[in-house]
Amino acid sequence: MKSKSIANESDTKNASELMAAFTAVVKQAQRFFQQSAECTDSSNLRRQFSTLAQLHQQVLFLLPHDQHNNAAAVAADFNDLYLWYHSALHDTSQRPYLQRIRRQLDKQLQLQKSMIRANVLSQYKMNLLHFTASLQIAADQFAETTTPL
Repeated sequence: MKSKSIANESDTKNASELMAAFTAVVKQAQRFFQQSAECTDSSNLRRQFSTLAQLHQQVLFLLPHDQHNNAAAVAADFNDLYLWYHSALHDTSQRPYLQRIRRQLDKQLQLQKSMIRANVLSQYKMNLLHFTASLQIAADQFAETTTPL
């Protein structure tokens, strides 16, 4: 009996850490896309970045608000993604290429899909499903818009 409660405690801690990491990535992505929307001269890109920022903002309202908001709390799977959004947000001299943004969106989507398949955050599964589907549509539209002819 004791080992089962310890396992449940460990699972709860892992899920909590994963949710904290996911929330940190979503916050950084939202800030990045919002700043990108404000800084671009292209109205088409501005619309795409605004849509991506709004999607990330909307999911933040559906996630728990007591999660940590620092890089130290970010789980290993999300660390690279978090750091990329963070550095891209603060390094305005080297705005990332559109292809790199598409790769980051793809990476984020793959991690989200892995979280859903693993059912680690079952209480947030429907929110994650809806967010992931909306983000996939927005990422596909972004890829179509930014792919040279």
